[in-house]
Amino acid sequence: MKHYILAIVLLFSLAAPAMAAELTVDQISYEEMWINGTEFGSSATVTLSTSTNISVTPSSGAYSYEITGMDLPAGSVLVLNASPVDDLKLYVKKNWLVKYTFTGSAFGIISFSNPGTDTVRVECSGIPQYASGTLQTIRVYGTTTSSNVNLSVAVQQNVTADGSGNFSELVDISAIPSGVYIIGAIDDDTPPSNNTTTTIIYAPGQLHHIRITDPDTSELTRNTTGTNRTYTFNATGYDLKGQVVQKNVVFVWWSSNPYAGTIISTGYFDATNVGHTEVYAKSGAKESNHVIVYVNAPMNNTTLISEKNFTLESGNANVTGTFNRSVNGTITVQAIGNVTAETTTAGLGDGYKFVSGAVVNVSGEAHGALVAGNCTVIIKLCVSNDELQAMGLARSNVQIYVYNGSAWIGLTTTRIGTTDCYTADISGYLSEAILGIGSKPTPSSGGDGGGGSGGTYPPGWFGTTTTPVVSPTTTSQQGMAPTPVGEHVAPTPTRPAAAGATQAAPAKETPTKKKSTPGFPAVFAIAGMLAIAYMVLRQRR
Repeated sequence: MKHYILAIVLLFSLAAPAMAAELTVDQISYEEMWINGTEFGSSATVTLSTSTNISVTPSSGAYSYEITGMDLPAGSVLVLNASPVDDLKLYVKKNWLVKYTFTGSAFGIISFSNPGTDTVRVECSGIPQYASGTLQTIRVYGTTTSSNVNLSVAVQQNVTADGSGNFSELVDISAIPSGVYIIGAIDDDTPPSNNTTTTIIYAPGQLHHIRITDPDTSELTRNTTGTNRTYTFNATGYDLKGQVVQKNVVFVWWSSNPYAGTIISTGYFDATNVGHTEVYAKSGAKESNHVIVYVNAPMNNTTLISEKNFTLESGNANVTGTFNRSVNGTITVQAIGNVTAETTTAGLGDGYKFVSGAVVNVSGEAHGALVAGNCTVIIKLCVSNDELQAMGLARSNVQIYVYNGSAWIGLTTTRIGTTDCYTADISGYLSEAILGIGSKPTPSSGGDGGGGSGGTYPPGWFGTTTTPVVSPTTTSQQGMAPTPVGEHVAPTPTRPAAAGATQAAPAKETPTKKKSTPGFPAVFAIAGMLAIAYMVLRQRR
């Protein structure tokens, strides 16, 4: 079991005498951390307490604070104070069927009181094990005449020290509000004066979303050779309020089409073949925006001096030409990943997607020979099974297209045996021809290497992904516009992973220590879940 005392970044500890008890915090991911205690009483019961103040901005005389997706701890003690308020209601929803609103004391365990003017106090002395579970919604709300409401929250959880007076508790911090927290610990030894310690920590809150911050663009172009072949991506994690989640956020980097380019744990991308891929980062169920990386091959050219034939190659593109007479001129070809960058999509068949393409240019006397119909030019483009499968495309539908200046024209395309390469006659489309090779999915898979479209794919063009790599990235300080105070959203439900995807463990090895009962983020859930027990008892009666 886990308890939910909150901590992420250690700010400072209160001074303590030599050999006095100490608390330390070791965050291993945005979801979990260890709280470690030393120099407590031998085999003593240590009471860990956590408290914080949450500022909520009312609207039209009403305040509300909500947490979703919390696990209910067993045996915890909760104290909640709200001020200045007129009243306080506690709404708990276990699922679509079980939900309850508390407005006063109940069952001898939860109590409401008014310790001061405009202050409502709720205390829960513990909750039975059978009432524990995950809550869909916990909401504290009510009315107030103030422009700001302060929610003071404290929770206690008991842990047991070992024979040397030490303990280590694994803490779940996956759903918490940002803010400053005080963690205190005191054991049951007599006297306990030397076995008391307090640590003040700052928790920036759960990881709400991830954004690729370098490059700060939705597209990037790389080459298969030269200085522009590689790029180092960086991502930043943010909490709900747009604050950077700074420590030990573990990113898993993905390239949706590893044939075009691969990416390693540091975010280092290496372009390998002409084409395009989507690069993105994940941490748990959270996924960043996608950056499309287009990979080009170097341009190649040849100069004809009274020649009848030429052959020219760039990446996966090969162009051959035969003239009826000797000509002079220049031929260039470049294989490209972004086929439609300077064109429209008019003329493409339904569902057709380009994998890669080429730009071919003929100038000089050779161009005149082309216009006169005195030359035959053949383009050969190759597309691998890996690319087709990554994009969910079928080999049986592969076709070469040429752009005529306003629309794409499908060419008669011939496959060379059982290879990955195809040819088409482009004699009538030069001086400069933009060509593309691609395919479209078919309802059922089949054929030699044809790619079906089954499975769950990330947004965008591509499908099957490669095995991810883990990056314990130190995030940047680039911020975002804050979300209004008082709102809190739990992590989105985990979406199905792409085929073959596995979530790797954090780069830092987690100590082998015992896990504990949950505690703090379910602060408001403890009292509310007693409603479930109450309803069960009534049904039994």
